Amino acid sequence: MIRELETLVLLHDVSQHGLKSGDVGAVVHRYGDGKAFEVEFVTAEGRTVAVLTLTESDVCPARFCMCANWRQHSARGRNTSGLSPGLPAGRASCGPVWLKRRRP
Repeated sequence: MIRELETLVLLHDVSQHGLKSGDVGAVVHRYGDGKAFEVEFVTAEGRTVAVLTLTESDVCPARFCMCANWRQHSARGRNTSGLSPGLPAGRASCGPVWLKRRRP
């Protein structure tokens, strides 16, 4: 069961909002039947990219996903090169990567 404030991972691209499969969002509202949710996607700075109504088939609870990673958001005329502004060409930007821990 998906709950309010739970972290979710998008399972498909939503190109009209510049979102890609794997982007991370948070449930800001769960509808009464529990089959649809308002999910907010934000930048690392906390700026809202989009708030979408999604269903369980659109998202995966983050606790079940293997890894997450940062990428440069391309909506609203932002840098689409995949590189952070100010970095020399050929150098990727740094961001956190969370990996599911494996038991020995």
